[in-house]
Amino acid sequence: MKYLATIVILAGGILRGGMLSPQLDKKLSEVKDNAVFKVFIFPAEQPEYQELKQMFPTKKMRVDYLKDFASRTQASILAYLQSQSEDDVLEFQSFWVANVIRAELTKRAILSLINRPDVGYIEEVPVVKLLDVGSGSGGATPKDPTPEWNIQKINADDVWDLGYTGEGVIIGQLDTGVQASHPAFHNRFAGYWFDACNGTTVPYDDNSHGTHTMGTATGGDGPGPDVNDIGVAPGAHFTAAKVFDAGGNACNIMAAFQWYATLVGDSGVPVRVINNSWGSSSSTSLAFWSAVLTWRSLDIIPVFAIGNDGPSPYSTNTPGNYPTVIGVGATTQSDNVASFSSRGPAPNQSPWNDTQYWPRPDWNLTKPDVSAPGQNVRSSVPGGGYQGGYMWSGTSMATPHVTGAVAVMLQKNPFLDFETVYNILTESAYHPPQGGTFPNNNYGWGRIDLLAAINMVPAPSLPHIILVSYGISAGGDQNLDPGETGEITVYLTNLSDSTAHNASAVLRTDSPYITITDSSYSFGEIAHGDTVDNSSSPFVVEVDANTPSGTQVEFTVHFQSNNGDYQVDLPFSTFVGLPRYDFLDIHAGNATLTVTDKGAIGFTGSDQMNGSGFIYPGNGQNTLFYGSFALGNSSSYVADAWYESNGQDDNDFVTTQNPNGQLYYFDPPWGSGEAAWGMFSDQGHPDPHNIVVEQEAYGFNNPDWDDFVILRYFITANQDISNLYVGTFLDLDIGDYSQNTGGTDQNSRLAYLNYSGVYAGVSLLGPSNLANVSVIHNPDYVYPNQGMPDDTQWQFLNGTLSFDSANLPDDWSVMVSAGPFNMNAGDEIEVAFAVVGGTSQSDIIQNAENAIALYDTLITAVEEKNNPLPIPFVVYKIAPNPVTNNTNIRFGLPDTRNVELRIFDPSGREHAYYPLGTLKPGIHTFNLQLNTLPDGLYFVRIKAGNESIVRHIIKVK
Repeated sequence: MKYLATIVILAGGILRGGMLSPQLDKKLSEVKDNAVFKVFIFPAEQPEYQELKQMFPTKKMRVDYLKDFASRTQASILAYLQSQSEDDVLEFQSFWVANVIRAELTKRAILSLINRPDVGYIEEVPVVKLLDVGSGSGGATPKDPTPEWNIQKINADDVWDLGYTGEGVIIGQLDTGVQASHPAFHNRFAGYWFDACNGTTVPYDDNSHGTHTMGTATGGDGPGPDVNDIGVAPGAHFTAAKVFDAGGNACNIMAAFQWYATLVGDSGVPVRVINNSWGSSSSTSLAFWSAVLTWRSLDIIPVFAIGNDGPSPYSTNTPGNYPTVIGVGATTQSDNVASFSSRGPAPNQSPWNDTQYWPRPDWNLTKPDVSAPGQNVRSSVPGGGYQGGYMWSGTSMATPHVTGAVAVMLQKNPFLDFETVYNILTESAYHPPQGGTFPNNNYGWGRIDLLAAINMVPAPSLPHIILVSYGISAGGDQNLDPGETGEITVYLTNLSDSTAHNASAVLRTDSPYITITDSSYSFGEIAHGDTVDNSSSPFVVEVDANTPSGTQVEFTVHFQSNNGDYQVDLPFSTFVGLPRYDFLDIHAGNATLTVTDKGAIGFTGSDQMNGSGFIYPGNGQNTLFYGSFALGNSSSYVADAWYESNGQDDNDFVTTQNPNGQLYYFDPPWGSGEAAWGMFSDQGHPDPHNIVVEQEAYGFNNPDWDDFVILRYFITANQDISNLYVGTFLDLDIGDYSQNTGGTDQNSRLAYLNYSGVYAGVSLLGPSNLANVSVIHNPDYVYPNQGMPDDTQWQFLNGTLSFDSANLPDDWSVMVSAGPFNMNAGDEIEVAFAVVGGTSQSDIIQNAENAIALYDTLITAVEEKNNPLPIPFVVYKIAPNPVTNNTNIRFGLPDTRNVELRIFDPSGREHAYYPLGTLKPGIHTFNLQLNTLPDGLYFVRIKAGNESIVRHIIKVK
């Protein structure tokens, strides 16, 4: 049986790649011939949707072309279906909004179609759902006379004061219907209604979801006397299509796509933006791809919810993850990403990775595109009332904020197209400080800010310039480093129909580390759609030699044209030296783990806002709710980032400032595929013990080592400390967390949980003095106190509390610890763990043993373990580290080799070179003199023959 591995829609109009979607192909192989499926049948020949606006000057001509195209290319398929038995072909319907036939067929009938040359692709009609997290309705809520928190959060009320409420704009909606007579709408129903479920002619809502989302888009009267200011665009008119029944079950959604295309293309009703608070968790479904392109060709801006399947990555819904729509994620009142909000990236396959569909050059699969308030949103419900509360949460609730925002923008400039609207929303979005680096696959480009967006909307007679990218050339590479002079080239595009006349730009920065020596450039004329750059005379900047590596520098390109009538500031940022981050993903061949610079593991916090958790297997789902590194020597001193007993996370670890302890990727040693470094201290603890922790993380692609990620900790005591234990706590949630079981294995120093054939856990790699390996029953040790008190954590660290089996299906955590250690001031110990996955009990134990063997034979000092294996080429230890004046480096050679040693700073600049000559096999020690070097981070590269190893050292006073 043929199937479609990757769907490719060619610009030439032929849909190629196979006959059946992989999902449908699999289902057909498992059922009898008379099993019935609802499918979409796409003819092999498809319209050139991307070219419609260039091919035909009017919307009516585009619609007529699509109708004729569908009629011609579907005729023979429809005739064939008509000729078949009614037992095999139960029903079918032709559409032109997408060149597709919707049919209800038996397996036998589907198989009869796959060899027809006029049939290009068959996909099962995807299951779509409303994207709220509640069911039913929340309780009625009273009204404070001020605008709702979500309206104020995006600054919509400030935009009303400027006179922009969406007046003159008509929006649309695919939902459960709407109570058009609700007092929140102030008679702004535009009179156009479609019921795909029951065929009625009068609008209604027997579910309440659609009335609620429409209220968020258009409810209230803004600056008027109505105290229920629930809507972003209270001046806009609306239409509605009912595509979900009273129970939230989807009706004929494709029919509603076509109804709107007819309304706009044939009838000339100017519906400009359509809200879609629904989606399918079938993340690679292209069922609605062509229909969306048709809307786009008719100047309809599609806004879709991104889904409620978060916080795992790759959890976006379709069509929300299409690059051809605005996909919306949900945020909370404190601007955190809602835990349920789906996370990107979008699928890395055609047509998602086809740049012709990207809304901006740097889109690169980022989803959501933007985010908006989506938790505890108060809005209108049928019966004339209003409701909020947790039941009214979801990306369903976030999406109409963006729909309303688009309507307001279109009031200011009705000529905005999709790309312009998209770029304004993304460029003007607010970046919550807790969001990390933007854009990202949690927030997208940020949470929408309507006031910032409306200020970026150009008047119809003015240009609209955006910064699409920038390039840096300095010191032979594309990065600015301390002490360098660099050139910066910017690339600008005019999205408006109006030409930018006498255009010029000035580069600015407030950074004390940057001096701009050539700051201006004249672009002349920039017509609509043109992209220009200053490559003929780039901006020139000088970087102070004392700039700390990892410093982020904010630049602004101040652009003006049309004799100063149009001015805009276009910001961008870059790093000096190595880019630094608060969290990074470490990829092994079959696993991914997020590490942080504050001791947390999997995510930066238990809200799961930033991070990917522990994804296992490589194409699977996240298995980790939250985790933390921990150390302590008593019930009064446990330092960690795990759950505190007050419902909050502990914040005992803080990122070091000198040196900068934020994470960065470094050249992977020992054949690993990816490696990262970071540093934190216990200064956030109420009683800090002056402990500094260096963290290294490694992921390997070797098939023997690709089921785990290694976490290596170098712990330095800056004061005497005794009875210290070091451990890792992981709250694993595998599949249905309430059904997890698991256990421990002493030989592999492993604690693990499992569910439905997926295993995940943590193993102690070294040292071998295991203190405890245990599972933790969360209802007993976490829930009662809304977290785990330090005295309980201490008992798990030192082994007073220890449980070897999680044989009752429930919610569990795991932990593994080493100790005790007695340390004098200046001492350093090394403790390492592997976060490991497997597909069975024996498999995860074997993978943990592989990690231990890798650590013992390749990474650490073999002579300290009396290991009989041959000595590898390895750096055993650099001590002391951090170092004041000098330190010793110990390394092993398997055979006679010529050896040299070099010291570099993070920018790559060499500071010392030591030719050690030809050395014999064995263990060697060399003393490094560093007293002449400034304080900071350095790399030691030792080269022996054709092999090299890089380790870091910290120089301090």
